[in-house]
Amino acid sequence: MRLVRRAWRLLWREAGALLLIWMVIAGDALAQPVASERIVAHIGLGWRPASRTFAGSTPFRLFLEEGALQTDYRIEGGGLLGGGVSFRVWRNLSLGVDVSSYRAIHPAAIDAQVPHPLFFDYPRRISGVVGGLQRRERAGHLRGIWTTQITDWLAISFSGGPSVIDAAQEFVTELEYVEGAFPYTELNFAGHTIDAQSAKTAAINGGIGLDLLNLHRLDSLRRYQIMEHIGFGVLLRYVRGSVDMTVGDRGPLNVDLGGLQLTAGLRIRF
Repeated sequence: MRLVRRAWRLLWREAGALLLIWMVIAGDALAQPVASERIVAHIGLGWRPASRTFAGSTPFRLFLEEGALQTDYRIEGGGLLGGGVSFRVWRNLSLGVDVSSYRAIHPAAIDAQVPHPLFFDYPRRISGVVGGLQRRERAGHLRGIWTTQITDWLAISFSGGPSVIDAAQEFVTELEYVEGAFPYTELNFAGHTIDAQSAKTAAINGGIGLDLLNLHRLDSLRRYQIMEHIGFGVLLRYVRGSVDMTVGDRGPLNVDLGGLQLTAGLRIRF
């Protein structure tokens, strides 16, 4: 319940202008015909094109000196699976509940300052790229949806509401290296240690959908009565959220979640 209350506060604080636009659109849409279906289910596949970047620094002690491991994470793209159901409550207004699952494999650039075994204040530098790190986000979205019928078979919808995200992220916590020959000025990268962290947080979502329904009214599909209940659609949604995760022995690291999402798939009407 605390996550839901926090999501509602975020929604009202950061989406007021968007809600105002939707109210204007809804006023014009009152003249549109009321949809006949009361329940619409959807399932789709998609992609998250927006990139996410964040960085962290992990201190460590070696040879009585302080060293540091700087890690820059960059998450680009990733597959998305989503689905949900909505219920019409008044005219063109519906309430919907969606779930989505996102997963990406991404690299991280590492840069470490390692103390020298013989000389104080003479750090050696080692850098490289670590691949195969995983980011996973599972989310639930509560949406208020206003649908406007453009033609008999084409509808556009505007939606928004709170979300709850359960996220997991792999972090690089330690660097493995091999000392070079005397005088130990060179280091050779040998590996790394990964720590997986997970956390839940509240977020907000807003989106625009385009649905192809009533396709049985088209001349080419008139003989397929099943098309009266099956359609297709795309959903462009933006989810905004962040969470603090603890990496190794250092303090919390703020990690951005969500982003722009595009899914396409089936629409089933009841």
